Amino acid sequence: MNDDTKELVVKELEYINGSVEELKAFLDRYDDETIIGRIVEIEARTQKIFNNIQKEH
Repeated sequence: MNDDTKELVVKELEYINGSVEELKAFLDRYDDETIIGRIVEIEARTQKIFNNIQKEH
């Protein structure tokens, strides 16, 4: 994995981790629509990581 991809992966993983921690902390306060939206956002960022790694192979 090249350095640019590593940097992107780390950045996205940090964002995903923050989103997961936020969801855990506020799960009782969020409505289902908000929870689903956050999960969709996490999935999109996960897909972005996958696509960038896959480009290198």
